[in-house]
Amino acid sequence: MGKLNFLALFGYVNLIERVRIGLTGGIGCGKSTVVQLLKQRGWACQEADAIVRELLSTDAGVRKGIADKFGTSVLDANGQIDRQQLAAHVFSDPEALRWLEALLHPKVSETWRSALDAAPGRRWVVEIPLLFEKDLGGFFDANICVESTPAIVNERMKARGFEASEVEARAARQLPLATKIERADFVISNSGKLEYLTAQVDLL
Repeated sequence: MGKLNFLALFGYVNLIERVRIGLTGGIGCGKSTVVQLLKQRGWACQEADAIVRELLSTDAGVRKGIADKFGTSVLDANGQIDRQQLAAHVFSDPEALRWLEALLHPKVSETWRSALDAAPGRRWVVEIPLLFEKDLGGFFDANICVESTPAIVNERMKARGFEASEVEARAARQLPLATKIERADFVISNSGKLEYLTAQVDLL
């Protein structure tokens, strides 16, 4: 009987070591902060937004495609993609946004999937803002949603230099936060101090 219990425990530990978590949340809710806390606790992490930034800065084919589509107004003085100018184009034009997502999303997905495949025994968390919108929740063992109050979100985004209209345009392309919360397996609240957020991450 003891041996059977030990084997059951061993199997459970292995499952924990191999777990894959999808992490999402509303705009400005603090997903990246939660990712950093998980990194500090030994989790391997992939962030969709970071992958996009890398593609925009290093992938010559991506840069050329975007410049051909939107013109040189989306390039800075060094020939790099000006993300603010690009955002101004796509968040006011649904067709342009769909075009950009069709260009970037397959490359983003390939990048984080390859990372997970290369280290299948690690504990992974993948931050994907459009996790549920792109129907990726089923890929993961569990999904976390990071939430925050609208007032705090607006305050954070304003501090980053975003106008209220820009925040609304970005939020409009996502599911309502309430829907994400409903679909998630776990919810982390980032409406208080960092100590409160850290305690929730440790508990989870």
